[in-house]
Amino acid sequence: MRLSDLDVVQPNILVVCKPAQITPSHIEGAPDVVVEVLSPATATRDQREKKALYDRAGVAEYVMVSPLQHYAIRFLNSTDGFDKGTVFGPDEMLVFSTLDALEIPLWEVFEVAGQGGSRRR
Repeated sequence: MRLSDLDVVQPNILVVCKPAQITPSHIEGAPDVVVEVLSPATATRDQREKKALYDRAGVAEYVMVSPLQHYAIRFLNSTDGFDKGTVFGPDEMLVFSTLDALEIPLWEVFEVAGQGGSRRR
């Protein structure tokens, strides 16, 4: 994904709703949604550098998922940049606001037995 001449990154998951951004070799410009899966090796970069980069580039929705600590945090972009973020726990639905309120049951993502039922909106 090329955000500028100097900023080329490869997120874990991205969603592009504008077909014109898709080239044979890369995505040109900010996608609508970026998801990064945090790991001990990448967490600091994902939480600081990439978040700031995605904010500047105009990514509409940025989600960081922690498979070790069983949470996700979603940042929505507005004219003032990313909001403070909303944390979703392992028994909640992660809601993608940019994607018509698509809901992902985090208890299934984290494979947490006996969870699931609470819904957060």
